[in-house]
Amino acid sequence: MANFTNISRVKFPKDILLEAFAFLRNAGSKGYEAVVLFAGTTQEDTYLIQRLYIPFQNSYKGPEGLMYRVDQEELFKLDDWLYDNNLSLFCQMHTHPSEAYHSIADDRNCIVTTTGGISIVIPDFAKAYINTSIWAIYRLVYNSGWEEIDQKLVNTFIEII
Repeated sequence: MANFTNISRVKFPKDILLEAFAFLRNAGSKGYEAVVLFAGTTQEDTYLIQRLYIPFQNSYKGPEGLMYRVDQEELFKLDDWLYDNNLSLFCQMHTHPSEAYHSIADDRNCIVTTTGGISIVIPDFAKAYINTSIWAIYRLVYNSGWEEIDQKLVNTFIEII
């Protein structure tokens, strides 16, 4: 079974992050959470993000708060896209209206399901400039679930290129 447990560094091209943030900010300007996905390839212990995938999604405001939903048909399209482009899905990123943390809903409804993959939560609907020090970054650990990466390790784990 494939996993990403050996990955110790992730390289994000800045132009891809800027495109992702533009989408997340746009949704946030309307009061909605949104999600984007990052795919790429592994090079030894480094994961190189090569493409952004913005799935079709529905965003909701309800009594329990905000949420987004990506349906099964869209996930099938994602699988086909990954296969056709010879890429793997490593990271998802979504916004919260204020504090960045992984909620119970975030834990249960992640699109990234491969051990060692990451989930990033961006505070304040991604209004701030790209700044990893305010992101909440979680890694999927086998038999443990989503565990937050210590902020002290973030600068050695994530590199913006």
